[in-house]
Amino acid sequence: MAEVTNIINPTADDIAAWKTKHGDIFAVTIDSKTAYLKKPSRKSIGFSMSAKDPIKAKEILLKDMWVGGDVAMLEEDSYFLGLAGKVDELIEIKEAEVVKL
Repeated sequence: MAEVTNIINPTADDIAAWKTKHGDIFAVTIDSKTAYLKKPSRKSIGFSMSAKDPIKAKEILLKDMWVGGDVAMLEEDSYFLGLAGKVDELIEIKEAEVVKL
């Protein structure tokens, strides 16, 4: 999993570099604190599903998704829970069609 960086005020160059490396980047803000997240990898989604504790599962995903921001979003419970509540919105699932042949 990625190292958690505490880039609180990323520059336009930081964000452009993140987009080049990770694709879409999302900013999630609670009060005056912001987390910058990428979409989770399939590996981290799978690993998080093996966690028996749903809070631990969200923590696994958020640590994988993290590209920068105020680490208080991961460390302080009230911010963490608010951020964890947004994880599912950032997991893109395409609609599949099944056709009997």
